Parts: sequence; C-alpha cells; structure tokens
Amino acid sequence: MITSIKVKNLGCFRDEYCGFETIKRLNLVIGRNNSGKTRLIDFVMNLVQRKLLEQPGKISCTIQLTEELLKRGFSDTTSGGVLIGNHWNDNGAKLIGKLVEFEVEESIIEISKDVFLGEAQGDRVLDETRNIERKKIVQRLLRDANGPFAGKIFRRLNSERHIQPEAALKQMELRPDGVGATNILRRYLIGSDLNENEININLVAQLQKIFAVDADFKRLAIRELEISNEGGLPLWEVYIDENNKGLVPLGKSGSGLQTVILVLLNLLIEPLLANRPVSDFVFAFEELENNLHPSLQRRLFQYVGDYASRHECTVFLTTHSSVAIDALGCRDDSQVIHLTHDGVNANSRTVSGHFDNLSILKDLGVRASDLLQANGVIWVEGPSDRVYLNKLIELFSQGTLIEGTHYQIALYAGALLSHIEFVVPEASMKKLTNLLRVNTNVAVICDSDIAPTDVEEPRISRTQLKDWVERVKNEVAAVPNAFVWVTQPKEIENYVPGPVWAAVYNKKGCPDPGRSDHFPSTPKGERDFVFRELGRKSFDKYEFATKAVKYFELDKMKLRFDLNSKMQKLIETIDNWNS
Repeated sequence: MITSIKVKNLGCFRDEYCGFETIKRLNLVIGRNNSGKTRLIDFVMNLVQRKLLEQPGKISCTIQLTEELLKRGFSDTTSGGVLIGNHWNDNGAKLIGKLVEFEVEESIIEISKDVFLGEAQGDRVLDETRNIERKKIVQRLLRDANGPFAGKIFRRLNSERHIQPEAALKQMELRPDGVGATNILRRYLIGSDLNENEININLVAQLQKIFAVDADFKRLAIRELEISNEGGLPLWEVYIDENNKGLVPLGKSGSGLQTVILVLLNLLIEPLLANRPVSDFVFAFEELENNLHPSLQRRLFQYVGDYASRHECTVFLTTHSSVAIDALGCRDDSQVIHLTHDGVNANSRTVSGHFDNLSILKDLGVRASDLLQANGVIWVEGPSDRVYLNKLIELFSQGTLIEGTHYQIALYAGALLSHIEFVVPEASMKKLTNLLRVNTNVAVICDSDIAPTDVEEPRISRTQLKDWVERVKNEVAAVPNAFVWVTQPKEIENYVPGPVWAAVYNKKGCPDPGRSDHFPSTPKGERDFVFRELGRKSFDKYEFATKAVKYFELDKMKLRFDLNSKMQKLIETIDNWNS
C-alpha cells in the first residue's frame, strides 16, 4: 500500500520532489498562479492512468509492505539458502507492515539505501548477505506494486469550463472543459434508454441545495436550436427553469451556475454512466471558486467535502480561495498542499503550524472583503475563544450551524477593542476602526474582567466594565440584528466545568472555576485557578481550549453561569443572518 508519493524531473518539478506525504479523502492544492497546481493534477492523472513503472519523471514512494505482496516472493514451502530458515516464517513474515522507501525512474526501481530490511528490534542481527537478499526480493516485488489509485477512474474539471450548445451524439463523454455536458443532459432528458429522474429529481435537488436561498430551480430542459454545427448537425441547448423566470438557456446564465452543474454531472452522473460505485473515482476540480460568490463557494465546497466523505471517493481541489480552506482545510479527512515557485523550481509541503498558515494567507491575499461577504461575523478576543465558540455553537445548534457556511469568526485581539467601534458611518468617531463597515451582521463577545474587591490582592480587583467594553456594548446593542455578550464571569475559561479541567490534566476532583478566578499564563496568586487547583506552573489558553472542547457536554455547559441564555440568543442571531 503506497502511503506517500512524489515526483521530480517533470516540468516545473525539477530538483525537489513535489507531491503528497499522504493522500487523504480531500486534498486541497493551493498556491499562486504558475506555482505548479495544474501540473500536480497532471501527476495525479498519470497515477490513475499509468502503472508506477510507466510514470514520467522520477517518482519517490513509501510503501507499507503487506502479507499479500510479500507472499509472492517468500515461499512458506522453501527453506535454506542465503535467506537461512523458512523463507516465509523466518524472512517474509518479519517484513509485514514495514515502511520501505523506493524510487522509480525509466522502469527501474531502487530501494533507498538507508532503508534497513532486517528483523524487528530485539531479534538477532542478520548478516549482510542475508539482508541484501531480502532487499533484492522486495525490490523485484515492487515492480508489481500498485500505485495509490490502481483500478480507479479519473475525472477532471478544468478552471476554464463551459456548457455550450452541442450536436446529438451517441457517445456520452464529459470532457474536462465541459464539452459533452449538453449531450449527456439531452440523452437523459429525452432519451428512452436513460432515466430523466436522475436529472430532474436528483441532480436538480442537489443544485437547489447548493444554491439554497439564492435561487429557486424547478427543472432542466433541452431544446433543439435552428442552427447547425459545421457538419450540418442541428445543435441542442440546455435550459434551466427557475421560478418566476421561466426557461433560460444555460449559455446566457452565469458561469457559476454552469460550474455547479458540471461538478454535479461529475459526482452524480459519471458513476452511473461508468456503472461503477463512486468510491472507484478520483475527482480533480480546478478553481471551482471562479465567478462564485463567497457564500455559494462555501456551500459548494462543503457539499463536495461531505459527498466525498459519504461515498469514500478521493477529491483533489486546486484553489486560490481562502473560503475553500475555511470550509474544508480543518476537516479530519482533508489536507492542504502548499505549492511555491522560485522562478526555476516548484516546491510543495503539507501545511502544518502557525508559520505555514501565515505564508498561505499572504499568498491568498486575504482581505476584509472575505468578511464583508460573509453571512455574519462573530468578533472574539483571541484564538482560544474561537475554539470554544465553534464547539458551543455546534452543541447548542445540534450541529446545524457551521463556521464558513453560516457565519465567520474574526479576532479583535483583546485590548485592541479600545480602538474599535460598531456604529453607523454618520455616527463614527473617525479616529476609531469601524468594524460595522466590514459586515453589518455582527456579534461581539468579550470578557468582563470583573473581579470583586480583594484586600490581599487589590491589583486584580475590578467591579465594573472597562470604559471601552461598556462603549462597545452599548454600540452593538443599538445595531439591528446584532448581538453583544459580555461574560458574566471574569472570562470565557470560567465557563469550563471542573470535570473538563480534570479530564484534560488527568486530575480527580477538580472543582468548577468560580466567577472571579483568573487564568494567566504563569501563576501570580491564589486566584489563579490552574495554579491553585491543578498545580500547574504555566498555562497555554489555546492548547487547553483545543483539548477541553472534546469533553464538552451540552447538559453540563448549560449550567454554567449565563451560558445557556447567551448561547440561545447567539444561535437565534445566526439563524436570522441566514434566513
């Protein structure tokens, strides 16, 4: 089983291996123009359509040796010779599950020199001759090893695509540029051998699901035109019947609509034409975001991701869109491959860590327009608040509200709130940054930082809100369809129940945090909860949040201070943004 595969000496992939450390259900390939995204999809296409020994360029693979593969070279009825002992029990069986790196170039396979095919640690050390023989056998076996997509069917949708009038043809083939779509739809809509319901019930229903409130589609229809192609055959055109608009030719509809229909033809109809399960397909979609509004992008990407997960197919997406990363990049079954190009060579890496994310955002050119076109924006103090809030919204909405689809969360970085306002333009103080200009559908959540007077530690005492928190609270309260939440306890960590703290830090009997408990990064006094109750010498808010949300339970969270009433109001606000 191939676990990783890369290529070099092919096009822009010259000196460095580029490709996939692993292959997941959803693979997002991002990067600037001319960074090699399309070339990487070409590589995927070659992996589906050609054997490993037939691949252009130089391939680097990691394979996990299986019992099925090894038994082809190590016989359980043969003993002795260079291998010593039974060839299977004393040799081949000991290699099951071992990861082996090898390279393929011009039909030559060579195991990497640093790979040791000896016995597991604890067994006696093999002499060099025996080990060399094992490597020779494995190397011969690798000539028959299947690539990661053996037996699969590849379907691709290019960044340039259209649905155009076409002549009637018996052969049904959907090309990457959209050619053939009209002919396929014609055969389903008026042919006697195919079921029209696959289009006007199943496909149109999914089309409506993706467009949601942005359109009201009833059916697709086909019409013969009074013009012919160069061969004299009459042309046919697809029409879409939208409520209150009647039949409109797809050629006069937006390219965004054509893109969604072409995606659905690939996902829903191509498996039917091939008479194969969807799990047998590898789909590659290039720059689906072209000419799509961000909200429609989110729904389309979410649909593709859910479809791939449900049907266990593999999808590759090239994109410039930050929306795609928001919608799919954080899923357990997805990964982001970042391509860069220095003018001579392309390079790839699987995205992980803070610094990678910074470089991606720079390459994608993320601007306030991404938030401007969101259904609504929830402003929070920091990244840990975002983690908590997404989980709470999931619990209180029973999983019906999703970031990137129904709302966006943005950070205002704590004390910077003093430089921010939420007012209509004519009431602006000018010197402050008016976030209402970014999006008029807003929710603002901030810590109260209120703690009662403490004689022993007066430095932590606070009995009223900071001036700018009070100001923002009043400003947001005056905005229609907005919501402001100043925490009843000191900060958001106070809402986390004691059993969650105990679970994260493996400590029994941890009490619930009190309303005035503090959560600094290093201990500063007896009010510091993690120091007092957990004996911690340091505290990372974000790290704790990512672990804590796994233990959140709705019934217990509802009991924490004003959390239940505030979350109910927030869910209602988000629902209003999406109505």
